[in-house]
Amino acid sequence: MNLKRTALKWLNLPFFAELGQQIAMLLDTETPLPGVTQGKPCSELAKTALLTITDDAPLTPEHLQLTAGWDHVGKGRVTIPGKGKTASRLFTAEELPGLGEETRDVFLNARCYWKNVPRPVWDLPLVAIKS
Repeated sequence: MNLKRTALKWLNLPFFAELGQQIAMLLDTETPLPGVTQGKPCSELAKTALLTITDDAPLTPEHLQLTAGWDHVGKGRVTIPGKGKTASRLFTAEELPGLGEETRDVFLNARCYWKNVPRPVWDLPLVAIKS
């Protein structure tokens, strides 16, 4: 059995073609996407990656500073990516556990984070995606 040929046949099924198109649309940051980047968020995304402030203060530019170890200055002042800070946890009752049982909170800094980034989404290796 030729696994590559079998995989290609699976990818040509309508379900995978539609899924691939949806993923491509989500990764296209230049095109508005109803229910995602414009209009009312679709129900699946309404509680996903919510910008959350720990002290309930109004959002200010200081809240958006990346100080949670996402980058470091290396030799020759080159920016080196860091591991950042995330916290793994189980989904709450109000969050949709559609992508496994675990989610992550992804910190920008000590006062601000994205709440509920599903683990499979966060773990997706973006270096494998080519434009």
